Amino acid sequence: SILRNHFSWIGEGAMATWGDTVDYDARNGEQPRDTIVESNYIHDVGLYEKQSSGWGQAKACLTLLKDNIMFNLPRAAINFNDMMGGGNSVTGNLIWNSCRESGDHGPINSWDRMPFLSNVRYGKERPSFDPKTTEISNNFIFANYGGSQGVDNDDGSSFFDIGRNVFYSADGFKMDYGGHDSKFHDNLVVVLPYDGQNCYNVGPFLENHVDLFVNNTCVCGAAPATIPSGCGSPACAVHYRSIVSDSNGSGVDTFMWGHNNSGVNIGALQNQKYDNQKQVTYSDPSMELIGSAAECNVSAPNAMLASQNRYFTPMGNASIMCSDSLYSFLEAKAEFGIEKGSSYDTLPDPEDVLLWARQILNME
Repeated sequence: SILRNHFSWIGEGAMATWGDTVDYDARNGEQPRDTIVESNYIHDVGLYEKQSSGWGQAKACLTLLKDNIMFNLPRAAINFNDMMGGGNSVTGNLIWNSCRESGDHGPINSWDRMPFLSNVRYGKERPSFDPKTTEISNNFIFANYGGSQGVDNDDGSSFFDIGRNVFYSADGFKMDYGGHDSKFHDNLVVVLPYDGQNCYNVGPFLENHVDLFVNNTCVCGAAPATIPSGCGSPACAVHYRSIVSDSNGSGVDTFMWGHNNSGVNIGALQNQKYDNQKQVTYSDPSMELIGSAAECNVSAPNAMLASQNRYFTPMGNASIMCSDSLYSFLEAKAEFGIEKGSSYDTLPDPEDVLLWARQILNME
């Protein structure tokens, strides 16, 4: 167990694991297992080694990462190099200011490029390449700076259960390169303009090994500033979070919870453009896009199943990208059967968003 430590001003990562296998075979059990990492305070690490983390896991399984505080890191706070064995639990952690010197990554990042044979999921009588499901729950995660999703499930990451988290300044659910058998549910995602992935962005699935996106609340477009993917340095983030002046001397206030032109509070961190001292509210069209999927038809055996979700966009004109074609929310729902029981609306009042966050994190 690693309990109640303070890690700071370290040239490399704070903590890491590395087990031993016979090529792809992990049945010898010579890997870190059942490690507990709890109530640690981790910040300002990776001063020299940028591909580093607060917790870096390779060839290990059944890890409990609980109630840790992590901030000011050049790359991910928690990185799973592989899913050997699986069965990890990440719960109750507070993470912000990760990916300060990199992009195409997340505060929690996973890769799954190499399958390993183990006894973890089904026991010794049934060795399998399928890892036991890793659970990520009840975390409060800011994906600011160069972070994309709160949990960046990259490179075929599979067998994840991501539920009851609050993700701020984050894209929602991601799956690529053949990832499968994961579930993203009961999360609150507050999306600031970044790289257009927004509430979800998933590739094609293996037949009958699809992912689920269920009962989530996604507040999409809660600020006007567009930050390019990979904008990881503090200088870059400050630049794109400041007031950007145009040639006419007007600008865009990047953080103003706005009112519409009639003075009615629309509860949105909307684009507030100032022109000759007159305030005008407008919307970034890309923030009306709630998600993208390679296959939306729920009758197809390789389509992500999305249902019972709530979506909020600046103008309440939610749209979905299906197989590179753009559909309105209602068109996609009618044609493909996606998003059964889901709803969409204009952006909510900020007090409502705070209430939802407190409820998820049991802070009431």
